[in-house]
Amino acid sequence: MKVLITGISGTLAQPLAIALQSAGHQVIGVSREPIRAAVGLAKAIHVISWEQLTPGFCSLQRVEAIINFAGEPMMQRWNPRTKAAILRSRLDTVRMICNLLRQIPARVRPECFINASSVSIYSSCALPVDEFSTVRPDLAFFQSQVWFAVEQLVTEL
Repeated sequence: MKVLITGISGTLAQPLAIALQSAGHQVIGVSREPIRAAVGLAKAIHVISWEQLTPGFCSLQRVEAIINFAGEPMMQRWNPRTKAAILRSRLDTVRMICNLLRQIPARVRPECFINASSVSIYSSCALPVDEFSTVRPDLAFFQSQVWFAVEQLVTEL
């Protein structure tokens, strides 16, 4: 399977890319800084820039799955500016990928789109949780607000 992973230099994306490649899948990474991101990845993992990620590229490459890990890092000091950047980066990326998918002809469109999320979508006081737990944004828990907004956008698009 040919898998495209956005945010390829991230904490979760890198090991997933290496594991997929080791299992025999072809992996294409997407990064704001493709040369830097390629360092530490297997040589067989091709890394492109966001500008190169077009409907034509996906069609020609016959990308079968897209996994989105892109976004401003959560692990940083939060202030109003960084919180806005964290949220905006995730929402903008989801919109961009959904728009990209709409432009790819149906016969060559990737079979699946997996978007990173987090258990943080649940209220910080609603533990334990399972797949039947109620999801609602916790106004006192920033991560919950981010992932709730992302999940809402995915269902709307």
